Amino acid sequence: AAPTNLSFSSATGSTASDNVSITFTPPTGDGVITSYTSNYGTTASTSSPCLITGLAGNKNYSMTLAATNSSGTSLASSSVAVLTRPDPPSSLSFNSSSAYDRVSINFAVPSGDGTITGYTSSVGTNTTTTTPFIVTGLTGNNTYSITFTATNSSGTSVASSSVSALTRPAAPTIGSATASASSSQSATVTYTKPTGDATSYSITSSPVGGSGSGASPISVTNLTGNTSYTFTVTA
Repeated sequence: AAPTNLSFSSATGSTASDNVSITFTPPTGDGVITSYTSNYGTTASTSSPCLITGLAGNKNYSMTLAATNSSGTSLASSSVAVLTRPDPPSSLSFNSSSAYDRVSINFAVPSGDGTITGYTSSVGTNTTTTTPFIVTGLTGNNTYSITFTATNSSGTSVASSSVSALTRPAAPTIGSATASASSSQSATVTYTKPTGDATSYSITSSPVGGSGSGASPISVTNLTGNTSYTFTVTA
């Protein structure tokens, strides 16, 4: 007789997307069941649960089992609906950093007819479900090695290959602006570097015209005498 009461539970392991675990009630009788055969994939199990390998990730299957003894093989059992875990995302690439605390990552989503319910990054927080994926909660001017996993209703994939991503620097904290004692067309501006530092710093003025760059304090030139200015420092 065929196995009965088939039920599905997702398998775990380094290749979790290509295998599933099926529990079942074996046929009764005093004969020896030598193997079970699935209509998809491959199984080497001789008892319940039965591990079935060689499947495609994030794919729905209607799975049956047949039992074999020394006299032959049974008819197929009733089927059970199976969804494999997804493969991990692939082809990760760093797109951009739109702010000091976030980066944008592109990748190829897993294939299959199952529904991907979310993607999780190894650092920060990702709340997007379509590419590009925005990872937030990072530190400015810091290089991250980021991986992603994909999740469907059966579980979560193994981690993808990593991609290197560098966040933009955070804004410097401006300190004081002091008019030059020797020139009506310059001033000295101080600032505090952001966490992680940066490769360069520059100052602009409002009204426009004044400029300067370098380490704090910066000398801002090309100003107009007897004029009030607001200065902005960027990293």
